Amino acid sequence: MSEFQELLGNYSKCYGKTSLKFGASPVLILIDPVVAYLEPSSPLYAPKSFEAARLSMVRLLAKARSSTIPVIFTSVVYNSPSEGGKWYMEKLPNVLCCYE
Repeated sequence: MSEFQELLGNYSKCYGKTSLKFGASPVLILIDPVVAYLEPSSPLYAPKSFEAARLSMVRLLAKARSSTIPVIFTSVVYNSPSEGGKWYMEKLPNVLCCYE
């Protein structure tokens, strides 16, 4: 089993177990995944999988805008991998290539 498959299995055990209801003031937050999934040199490169996610984001964005739900675009930014802490380098070594 590859390291990526292990990570995917780990995430599937952790996320998606609990549903939360919408709050009184919903907002759509889109976290920019472009570098990790569209860069051919990245171990996370997955253009086919990402295209499905990108299309979902486009649909969500259109629905949020037509419903006047605020939209926030954001990204996780560290100047170096070490700024994310030791856990970051141990847990996510495959994304270290995404740093300039």
